[in-house]
Amino acid sequence: MANYSDDGGRTWTDPLPLKCQDGENLLGSDTPQLVRLPSGNLGMALRGKVTPGKESGYFDKFFESPFHVSTDEGKSWSSPGVFINPSNVYTRGESSSVDGLLCLSDGRLVMPFDRVFGPTPRQEKGWNETLFGEGMATGWASKASFCYAYYSDDEGQSWHRSRNEVHACLDKGMGGSFPMGEPAIAELADGRLILIAWTPLGRMFRSYSTDRGETWLEAEPTDLAVRIGGALSLRRIPGSDDLLIIWCQLSRFESMLGLNRHRLTCAISKDAGVT
Repeated sequence: MANYSDDGGRTWTDPLPLKCQDGENLLGSDTPQLVRLPSGNLGMALRGKVTPGKESGYFDKFFESPFHVSTDEGKSWSSPGVFINPSNVYTRGESSSVDGLLCLSDGRLVMPFDRVFGPTPRQEKGWNETLFGEGMATGWASKASFCYAYYSDDEGQSWHRSRNEVHACLDKGMGGSFPMGEPAIAELADGRLILIAWTPLGRMFRSYSTDRGETWLEAEPTDLAVRIGGALSLRRIPGSDDLLIIWCQLSRFESMLGLNRHRLTCAISKDAGVT
């Protein structure tokens, strides 16, 4: 579904279904991500599309991320023929932030992902159930995740995976290795990319790329407090070199209360994400 605005977002139309160019409804799951392509067309990545014939359990729906193109300002979209990340029955991949898809200044498309190790059980009654008024898990999955990116130099017609992955480690791994998940990326004024993701260490970690997303440097901690939940948005402010990040900040006390994604916070960095 889509809403349209003719007054800069002050008012919006009622929801309208999105159509493929063959007239069929555009199918997908949550968090569609739009980007203006260098050609002027619109590109859209969908997260968690359920492919006909596949199971529809919690893990299955995150298998594939189709990429669609519109040549008529979103009135119709190409049929899903290109998938950013191929399916894998042992892991799930998902894009993190609500606007993770990024078009760089040179036209390259970059989209961050995380991938989680662990089993992918089928749940007959769903992922979570309630017993005597208390929530309980009916399945298990590892939280051991790492981050990487896919990039495209032909407006989304083909995608390539970054050559290495990023996870949080202390003392070069001697102090332990920890997951990073739900990454967001932005292009810095000097052309580098920055990736920021949550960790279980109480802080967001960041990584930089000097080759437009093909490789990523060792992750390091930021001063952004978090328990679980990545950045909702990470972008350079138009007309400025400053970075704006929006995320759910979390203190130790809030974590003890179970408030994992409650306090929406924004912060600005004037030094390329260092502080």
